[in-house]
Amino acid sequence: MAKTASDSGFAPDWCVHFRSMARHQTCESGIDYTVLNGGSEYRRMYQLPCFIRPGEKPGQRLHCEHFRAPTDEEVALYKQSAEDRESLVKSVKAGIAPWRVQHQGRSHAEIVVCPACKGRLHLSIAAHNGHMKGRCETGGCVNWAE
Repeated sequence: MAKTASDSGFAPDWCVHFRSMARHQTCESGIDYTVLNGGSEYRRMYQLPCFIRPGEKPGQRLHCEHFRAPTDEEVALYKQSAEDRESLVKSVKAGIAPWRVQHQGRSHAEIVVCPACKGRLHLSIAAHNGHMKGRCETGGCVNWAE
């Protein structure tokens, strides 16, 4: 869960310092995931302290002195931000529905005017399943893949 400036709050089941292990060697606090995991590159998520799971057995997770669970306010902010992003994507998808119909059944990529912000919206559709990807160049606008 790499945070960006446009992300708000924190997911309820993660340490606030966690960053994607696939993209980062360390968390936001500088803790090296491999070192924390006893030197193994195979990072056992069920052992790392970065994740919160109710009902776990004591001692199942490794200890990290920097672990901090998100507050209720941070979780609420995260959930509201996720709902707002989902609503924006739905709105944009409705606005480009004619484009989708026009290109259904064939692969196509194009840059169009974003229905939400009037910026440049990069769209692509796949012929084999009709799935779309969209990414607006305007920061904080839409970005999705089906």
